[in-house]
Amino acid sequence: MISPVETRLEACASKDRLDGTATPTEAAFCADVIAMDGPLEIHDASEEPRFSTHPMVTGAPGVRFYAAQSIVCEGSAVGMLCVVDHFAKRLDESQRGTLRDLALAIGTLLSSRASLKAVEAEHLRSETRHRQIFDALPVSISYTDAEERMTYVNNTFLRWVGCNKEDVIGRTVEEAIGPERYAEREGYIRRCQNGERVSFE
Repeated sequence: MISPVETRLEACASKDRLDGTATPTEAAFCADVIAMDGPLEIHDASEEPRFSTHPMVTGAPGVRFYAAQSIVCEGSAVGMLCVVDHFAKRLDESQRGTLRDLALAIGTLLSSRASLKAVEAEHLRSETRHRQIFDALPVSISYTDAEERMTYVNNTFLRWVGCNKEDVIGRTVEEAIGPERYAEREGYIRRCQNGERVSFE
């Protein structure tokens, strides 16, 4: 069971043979793991003073064995990897090591995703800034794909063709600027496609 802990609920993100998807944090076993900032192993919860009266022990799902390892993402414990059983038992050293390694792997994956999201957010901010600059320039700027379909145009381009952005994006250059204008500039367009730097009015 993988449990991300939110402010008031312990949500069950992944589980096997366990009913329920969320538990109030104050009533959750995993809150103790977060508080300990380390592993927790309960051999028989019914005989453990801290948990013998816990609703998950006295009622459904009738927890007896419980083991958990904190999942750490970017230096903070964000959840835990839990192993739960209806029968009392003990983990051996190999099983404890596996629990630690899996929790570490999950934390590493979460950190990687967080870093990727940060990079994507910065890319979006940068792209937005660039487009704001392009929109303010007194020259027509447009991007096209390999099929000459418009993927971006600035405000000056829109004023030149007399269209809204919604009327241009996704259309071919010829459709966007009209056959006559396209015929006049097709030679320049072909040279650009061949990698040449071209200037024209």
